[in-house]
Amino acid sequence: MTPVSRRNFITSATLASAAVNTVNAQAPVIPIIDTHIHLFDQTRPQGAPYAGNAGNTQPSFPQTYRSLAPAGIVGAIHIEASPWIEDNLWVLQVAAADTIMVGVVGNLQPDKPEFKEYLDRYHKNNLFLGIRYGNIWGYSLVDQLANPVFIEGLKLVQQADLSLDTANQRPDLLQAVIRVTDMVPGLRVIVDHLPAFLKTLDAAGMAAIDGTLRELAKRPQVYFKVSALLNVVDNTPVTDPAAYKRVLDYMFDTFGEDKLMFGSDWPNSIAATNLPAIVQIVEDYFYAKGQSTAEKFFWKNSVSAYKWVRREYAQPPSATKQTQTVALVTPQNLTTAMPQVSLDASASTSGSGELTYLFAAAPGGLVPAILQTSTSPHATVQFVTGPGLYKLMLTVKDASGKTSTAPISLTYRPM
Repeated sequence: MTPVSRRNFITSATLASAAVNTVNAQAPVIPIIDTHIHLFDQTRPQGAPYAGNAGNTQPSFPQTYRSLAPAGIVGAIHIEASPWIEDNLWVLQVAAADTIMVGVVGNLQPDKPEFKEYLDRYHKNNLFLGIRYGNIWGYSLVDQLANPVFIEGLKLVQQADLSLDTANQRPDLLQAVIRVTDMVPGLRVIVDHLPAFLKTLDAAGMAAIDGTLRELAKRPQVYFKVSALLNVVDNTPVTDPAAYKRVLDYMFDTFGEDKLMFGSDWPNSIAATNLPAIVQIVEDYFYAKGQSTAEKFFWKNSVSAYKWVRREYAQPPSATKQTQTVALVTPQNLTTAMPQVSLDASASTSGSGELTYLFAAAPGGLVPAILQTSTSPHATVQFVTGPGLYKLMLTVKDASGKTSTAPISLTYRPM
């Protein structure tokens, strides 16, 4: 099938849909939060248990994703890609260094004796949003439902206001999600990669699973990712909307506009080299349903599901949780010919009392002169070392001692 642009798709649809697209074409681009990417570094001395597609030698870092992301993507959430307990800390550190990352879903096993200790430790970090457990790494959510220790662990996840992702859907796993939400009311559950499962079903298979999915749809705390959707034929991504209409119509009709959210699954499988096509497919479909529905799909529903925190001005401001301490600064990435730049961190939020502000030179860049006071959100950066890249870090601290950081990259290129 040949690629079809959003404009061609809409004009070939109904007149009503065309009218909706005409309105949206004049509106600002809707920001996108990609709720499903994977970070890893197989070049570390210890390697990595997952390293993308077979033969891949390139690590997966936020800056790589940022360079490949199509226009509109302003944030991303890492979904665990390692059962190693120490990789929870590694990925939190990697995510903290790049503000395109608005959260991390880690890998902790609720049945383990050390689970509570690690959950208490990690969930103090604003970026730690939850855990994933399902048909992956030899785990079985279905089998664990009979384990009272595991269920008590899930109750700790709910009490911490974190979420549970499930992986690699099958009928028994979807039925297990119903039982989990009965046993742990209030636990937010995200069903990953449902399109990949639905695409394998014929009419009889769809009929067999329909009752389970409609029961899940009734539960307000259960969300569904439109991820692992793309088809590829002869190494070419299929972008014809007709190829996805059955699955997308079913998911939208079954779950409604308040339960679906976008995830690319980058850089896993065919998502590794087809990120623009993945975005185009869902833009074609959800833009046609109007701006309000598209906003829910591309970012608003992910706030409800994950409660992620805004870290850049390009990210939607209503996503900021005012009970948290979050560092925000502008400009954050700038190239200028001026010999100095003023930084403004006044949009930073505090979870407890007044903030203090520290702007400091960071490794990997030239060292500037910084004019600042700890009680002011404003600072002046002077490029005294000459032309080149200057890296800084803003650290804000609230009255309780909790901190948040925001990296800053400034390039000085005099005329």
